[in-house]
Amino acid sequence: MVGLVPLSGCQSVPAVTSAGESIGAWLSLDRSTESWTADYESAERRAAGAHAPMALCFTDSKFAAQDPSMYALHDADVVAALSGYVRGTLVKSFEPDRRYAEQFGVTRAPSLILVHRDGTFHAHTGAMTAAALVTFVAESVPPGATPKRSALIPREYQFDWMTDLDAAVARSRDARTPMIVAYDRRLTTDWRQLERLLTTHEVGIRIAKLIRCRVRLMPGIGAAYDTPFGSLRPPALVVVRPNGDFDTIETPTSSAAVARRIERYLKAVPEPSKTAQRATAATNGDIDTRN
Repeated sequence: MVGLVPLSGCQSVPAVTSAGESIGAWLSLDRSTESWTADYESAERRAAGAHAPMALCFTDSKFAAQDPSMYALHDADVVAALSGYVRGTLVKSFEPDRRYAEQFGVTRAPSLILVHRDGTFHAHTGAMTAAALVTFVAESVPPGATPKRSALIPREYQFDWMTDLDAAVARSRDARTPMIVAYDRRLTTDWRQLERLLTTHEVGIRIAKLIRCRVRLMPGIGAAYDTPFGSLRPPALVVVRPNGDFDTIETPTSSAAVARRIERYLKAVPEPSKTAQRATAATNGDIDTRN
């Protein structure tokens, strides 16, 4: 995914998705000085910051330059009608964009999706003239339909990490929320390796609601480190349940494997700790706790 694509004059600034598709060709047709966003996350952030609605064009990148509806979007009257909107493009050949469009019931291109400030939307599929587009925008008054939000939409995750392990453990315990601890060594590429995994969609969506703590260690080649979670070799991740049970993932390399490991561990029914077993036995009168 990419950021903003300037639409000024007749110059084409190609926007290339991670799938390698160029969507800059038809955007070069614009005669305005406005900009369209070729990244739905950027569009969402801009819309949220300005408390503005979004206009999203869902297009087939392979044939966009020949699509009359694309030309109409750059008509002066249409540009004026959409002047209060944060404008963005979704490319049909790019899977994340397809998933995003499906939230609004859109599966075919070309389509125009108007997302209102209240989160509802209106959508139209099929080529439209400039006059029809202006009418569609004018008649799309909120509230519209409610989108079917999907947790499977790929997003880039950027997290804040605590650096005080004791404070993180206390917060996890008090909030009864699992925790993930990332161990990396200073002056190494450990953190870069971990960050690439932790900010992927499959891992990010699973740790977004966890307590997160990063512990930096002094470098040592091939050294094992004694930690509150036993001896480990960084880079390493430790998934900790609120009761103190934990699972260690050393030298992780696959985001899919890390995601499965976290999900399976947190979904598994934890075995009672010895303290919990003793407390239960005492409650049942099985042991004498006076000593």
